[in-house]
Amino acid sequence: MKIYNPPLPGLEELAPGVWLYPGDMEGVAYVGSLKSSRFHKASCWHGGRILVTNRICFLDGPAAAAYGYFPCSKCKPLEES
Repeated sequence: MKIYNPPLPGLEELAPGVWLYPGDMEGVAYVGSLKSSRFHKASCWHGGRILVTNRICFLDGPAAAAYGYFPCSKCKPLEES
């Protein structure tokens, strides 16, 4: 799976490994909402419900944690699958 490593055109980097993603979910590993403090695997049902306008993407779990986000208790993004 390709992971987007910002900056790419159209991506606004908020912090190292953290960016707003206004487009589709292709190639994204972890997502969160600007309106919550949880992050999810891109394949998580809960993550898929995040509106594009609220979507925040993370390069990896440590970047999400450093930005103040906690892992989803349903998809468990920090556990090996």
